[in-house]
Amino acid sequence: MRGVLLTGYGDIDRLKITEVPDPILKPHQVRVKVETSGLNFGDILIRQGFHAGSPRPPSIHGTEVCGQVLEMGSSFENKFDLKIGDRVMAYLPDYGGFAEQVVTGSEFLASIPSRATVEQGAAFPVSFMVANLLVNEVSRLKTQEKILIKSIGSSVGLALLQLSKHIGAEIYGTASESKHERLEQMGVTEMFSHREDPKTHVGLFDVVFYSIAGASFSESYNSLAPFGRLVMYGGSTFLTGAKKNLFSAAMKWLAMPRFSPLGLMATNKTVSGLGILDIDPSNLKMQRSFEEAVILWKNNVVTPNLDRVFPVEEIGQAQRYIEQRKSFGKVVLTW
Repeated sequence: MRGVLLTGYGDIDRLKITEVPDPILKPHQVRVKVETSGLNFGDILIRQGFHAGSPRPPSIHGTEVCGQVLEMGSSFENKFDLKIGDRVMAYLPDYGGFAEQVVTGSEFLASIPSRATVEQGAAFPVSFMVANLLVNEVSRLKTQEKILIKSIGSSVGLALLQLSKHIGAEIYGTASESKHERLEQMGVTEMFSHREDPKTHVGLFDVVFYSIAGASFSESYNSLAPFGRLVMYGGSTFLTGAKKNLFSAAMKWLAMPRFSPLGLMATNKTVSGLGILDIDPSNLKMQRSFEEAVILWKNNVVTPNLDRVFPVEEIGQAQRYIEQRKSFGKVVLTW
């Protein structure tokens, strides 16, 4: 089969499409013929060498796919009464999604809605599992709470928007000004630019969802009301170019505030974080979050926001498109 091999850390020239061995099917797994693979900002950070926990080069990355069932292991737990040829989507905690075949267990595998496309299937697993964890497990978001979603035009940001709207929160967001009108049409009460004066937001929000890193972390903390929760789930500004810049990343890290227990107690605020690549996939809350998100999609409560589809041969251009912050929603590769 073909796969996208990361031959070393660096720029997009380190991504090579080549022949690799078919994955070995274990008894508890299912084999899937991959039709589409989802792309995430984290894939770029992995390519540049920012995530130590991912497989080291040469290796195949990619954590979400959609495709057809090819084969089932003898002890596979068939939750959805799947048959050979059925279309499924999957989150892959052990990577391998940038390839023509994957094998996976039942923990993060589901059939896609009958109305859905394979492109939507690859756009769903990571964004909505992360968003559901952020809303229901980490922030414990409640009806009528006022929230700010930084970089709301990202795939996770748009998933957060839909889930928060379903709960009944009052939603505010930051994004480039070209995206404001669309986001307000989707239910955002008010949009802010990234250049908005942070002093105007002091004490306003019950929850801030934050995926940027750097000095603006302090601004987000200051924008919390008493009992507010600041939730960090990414570090997009660590990415400053086509290759890893350790000096720039270090400066952004140093610019972030440090919190003491006494300081948090004095301000009556909470700071927390989520990084799914560092959670053991056997974690039941994580599995439940995936299953809950799938049910919401099948019940027409949420839907993935698909931005662009690239052929897998253009994976480098697709990652560059995300790097340049051009996407509004999900970018997907097709095989």
